[in-house]
Amino acid sequence: MKPLYSRLIIFMLCYFLLPVTSVKAQREHPSTLKQEMAKLQDEHNVSFVYDATLNVSQAFRGKSISGMKLGGALKALFDGTGISFKQEGKYIVLHKDSEINRKKHYTLSGYMYQKNGESLINATVIDIETGTGTVTNSYGFFSLTLPEGNHDLRFSYVGMQASIQKVEMNKDSFLKVYLEELPSLKEIVVMGQRDTPLAATQPGKVSLTNKDLNTAGSLLSSPDLIKDLQSLPGVTPGTELVSGLFVHGGSNDENLFFIPYQPH
Repeated sequence: MKPLYSRLIIFMLCYFLLPVTSVKAQREHPSTLKQEMAKLQDEHNVSFVYDATLNVSQAFRGKSISGMKLGGALKALFDGTGISFKQEGKYIVLHKDSEINRKKHYTLSGYMYQKNGESLINATVIDIETGTGTVTNSYGFFSLTLPEGNHDLRFSYVGMQASIQKVEMNKDSFLKVYLEELPSLKEIVVMGQRDTPLAATQPGKVSLTNKDLNTAGSLLSSPDLIKDLQSLPGVTPGTELVSGLFVHGGSNDENLFFIPYQPH
């Protein structure tokens, strides 16, 4: 009987201690708000919209919200976390408690589209006065909390004409914004001449004017073209008493003389 009695005691200890160990392990490794939010998104087909400053990485120590209705699950999830929520269709907009409970603050939400009805992703919404802004999600949806009063909101997107609209915030509002494409630029034509110095360079070309010919080698005599050319850098006269031009080591027949004719 002693072995049977010992086995019974061991069985009872295992039966009562294992659940305690399991609960303790769960408490040592709790899930986060963000992980629970992901579960709700899959279970209820909703999307969360919130500012990056919200601490959704904090631990969730409440009871399991799996299988609960959406409203009760949201209340259980964010109770005591300093985060408030507001459901707008299939979107759950999150706010800090200090912001949502502040008096005379309202939420503007809506969608941004092109003229053809296509959603604008990562479009920008900015309150010009306060500098508060946000961007649209993958569905073109945005949500922005602003103080009561009139606000000038700038809606913009790359390649689209920015739109500035006056919005009176005296209640939570919904808005659809359509942006037009920027007008295309006119054709630009670049024109130039092919015979310009940049397009048709001629290395080694030397041009002499009438003034150069009259002053270079014409002392007390008429101008002499060959003597003037022989005085240029890199040009040698060749054999003595024989008129010739040898440019940079070339031969006498490798030079071109072009004398324009100007009738009087």
